[in-house]
Amino acid sequence: MKVHVGTSGWAYRWNRGGLRGYVKNTPFDTVELNSSFYRVPGERAVERWAREGSGLLWSVKVYRGITHVSRFGPDSYEAWEEFKRVFKPLDPLIKFYLFQLPPSFGPKDFPKLEEFLKSVSLGRRAAVEFRNEDLFREDYIKRLGELEATFVSVDSTKFKVYARTGPYAYFRLHGRGKPPYAYSYSEEELEELAKEVLRVGGEAFVYFNNDDMYKNALTFLEIVKRFVEV
Repeated sequence: MKVHVGTSGWAYRWNRGGLRGYVKNTPFDTVELNSSFYRVPGERAVERWAREGSGLLWSVKVYRGITHVSRFGPDSYEAWEEFKRVFKPLDPLIKFYLFQLPPSFGPKDFPKLEEFLKSVSLGRRAAVEFRNEDLFREDYIKRLGELEATFVSVDSTKFKVYARTGPYAYFRLHGRGKPPYAYSYSEEELEELAKEVLRVGGEAFVYFNNDDMYKNALTFLEIVKRFVEV
């Protein structure tokens, strides 16, 4: 089993050197790009990331215009083509395109997601994060697996759901505070999470998205090194 550990972004106080600093000064081999959810970046920025982050495995969060505004409706297909075009220089490094669904996106909306995923043909590279409790059911997770998409396991104040739909296990650790992100995992909690990662199996990608992400990711990395290859 192989475990990859990283953080959701790199523009934080603990990393003063930008993406180059993240690559040079941390032990992480993967990164999750979150800023692309809020706006589609410029082409030059993507080209720079491809150069500076060529040694990383990337997960790129898909623009919210697709997931939250169009909600995988007709307009989302054109928006996806533009998003994919902008990220073409980075695409060889992108392990996943992360589709975070809005909390209001429930079972009645699921067919739109199915049609979209079939159309874009990303397969396992499509990582899908549910935010609606009615989708965290075995049947919907199974349907995601039938689409050959990657289920995103979530650890937060509201949800603690860990599963795998294919060869890859994807974990987003948001924190358990109020609000959830304002949180630091204890060593005991990190050990419990490491056991869950091992239980779920597969090639695992673990991203910390909480306020104490750097410290927690370092500790988690040391814990999992006791058991598996990192």
